[in-house]
Amino acid sequence: MNKEIKTTPLPMDLDILDTQECIRGRYKDILFEIKYLNSSNLGKWHYCYYVTLSPETFSGEIWKLAYEKLKEYGYDESLEFMDFHGGCTYKETTQDSLTIGCDYMHYDDQDKTYTLSDVLCECYNSINCLIKEVGQLEK
Repeated sequence: MNKEIKTTPLPMDLDILDTQECIRGRYKDILFEIKYLNSSNLGKWHYCYYVTLSPETFSGEIWKLAYEKLKEYGYDESLEFMDFHGGCTYKETTQDSLTIGCDYMHYDDQDKTYTLSDVLCECYNSINCLIKEVGQLEK
């Protein structure tokens, strides 16, 4: 699937941690993290982004419904509604949070160059998709 990536200017309030090649931020009250990692076995740097949900993200019953619904998903098309780049490739569940994310090391990414702005735009899109899906839980 070829989709055009729209570029979004970086918000000025992002927390940039130079030593870890990591940016943490909040979009629509949802925490996210973008990492730029070196795959030593391939000698190539690539991006990953993660979205973290917690009881502070959604109120009361909505948090419980969202948590229960999302924690059962695996790394397959079941999280397709979030429109992750190349699909969901990461999930970590604790009692108080749920972190899901993706990476930019797919076969189709080999000859492409992504900017932080490109990744941020896709991360924001995933969060918007999540909010839309969670909104469906209320009905």
